[in-house]
Amino acid sequence: VAPGDFVMINFGLNDFYNISETGKGTTIEQYKDNLTLFCTTIMEKGATPILISTIPECKENYKSLQARAVAMSEVAASVGVTFLDLNTTLNAEWIFDSEGNYSADKTLETFNYYYLSEPAFKRLEQEWGKTVTDAKWEYIQTTPDRTHPNEDGAECIAATIAKLLSETNNPLTKYLVD
Repeated sequence: VAPGDFVMINFGLNDFYNISETGKGTTIEQYKDNLTLFCTTIMEKGATPILISTIPECKENYKSLQARAVAMSEVAASVGVTFLDLNTTLNAEWIFDSEGNYSADKTLETFNYYYLSEPAFKRLEQEWGKTVTDAKWEYIQTTPDRTHPNEDGAECIAATIAKLLSETNNPLTKYLVD
């Protein structure tokens, strides 16, 4: 990290596990302490940290991740850095119905389009003319991955981050293109 750099920090998916139950994860206080340390260390080097809350997992655990988003926003406010609430934005688009309630149907639709799901890969094979390896198919069919997006999901996430960033006064916005 050098002076003038921008560092986007997007942690939380692996942190939200209940450490007392799983032996992994962090408490909210540990999470906030870690984020504060990351930000202050980056700023001491003359770079600009940007905190970005996690993408949703495509299942009904959104409340745990929302708690991490709130904690991250508190850290951003306390150290004076930009916070982009990707979690809330994507929950509204991908997980919640029009009234703001969890929707299993919408979540499944999102999973089948933006995540590493069998329907998404069949669609991508058809649209792009690419094939997925047998090993990848076996993984997709036996281990539904509700955490990691496919290429369409990654493009949507990147566009959402750019939109959220454009709504700030962060100096990185001057590098955004329409």
